[in-house]
Amino acid sequence: MKKNIELGMLGAVMLLMSACVVVDGGGGGGGGGGWQQIATTEADFKNDRDTINISRGDGQYRHLRLVVSGGDLEMNEMIIHFSNGQSYRPNVQHRFSNEGPPLIIDLPGDIRNVTRIEYNYRSTNKREGKARVIVYGR
Repeated sequence: MKKNIELGMLGAVMLLMSACVVVDGGGGGGGGGGWQQIATTEADFKNDRDTINISRGDGQYRHLRLVVSGGDLEMNEMIIHFSNGQSYRPNVQHRFSNEGPPLIIDLPGDIRNVTRIEYNYRSTNKREGKARVIVYGR
């Protein structure tokens, strides 16, 4: 009887551990660590330019995190605009692989109020489909 109880406890511990992994997203996403999803965009196969407007008061961040899924992506340029009229162009000329590691951008200065983000990018692998870029902030 005691052996059944130990197996029951082991099963409960394993179930709890697997639930924690699902909630955290397994690393590539932005769910844990205080990251808040800001926006999601989808890149075409030709050079694509997209602009994301961020609601007033919702955009106070020190860091941005870019996660790519659904396909490979070539990022050529990114411009981050702030409420004080300044902008920041991080060096993001980068090829992202589908479900690869995220790119974290440290914003200059202290907490910045982000109002708009512009991208110049394109999906690179038609077999995989269009790449989605998910932006998180914290």
